[in-house]
Amino acid sequence: MISLEHQAFEDRDVVALEGRLVASNSARTADELIAIFNDGRGVLHVDMSGVEYIDSRGLTALVGVMRRTQKEDGSFVLINVSGEVLTLLELTRLHEAFDVRSNVPTQRKSAA
Repeated sequence: MISLEHQAFEDRDVVALEGRLVASNSARTADELIAIFNDGRGVLHVDMSGVEYIDSRGLTALVGVMRRTQKEDGSFVLINVSGEVLTLLELTRLHEAFDVRSNVPTQRKSAA
């Protein structure tokens, strides 16, 4: 299961993913990310810090979203990618295709 939390800012949309991005939820997740991009600011940051695991279908979904945003002259950025997921991106060389950034503040609301 994966959950999405969307925050809209003046210059970008940030979507925090949490859980496992796998075959059973990858198409729905991609559709939701594309919908947020289409309704948003043309800049989509996907916070991957909460993604525990991603399979080949999950990677394919992210590539599809990236291609769609590029086709629309937008920007797609993976931020705060967790260690295991970053290792997988490096092994598949997808870190060269994606714009991957570390230590990006997401300005999430604190649960105080």
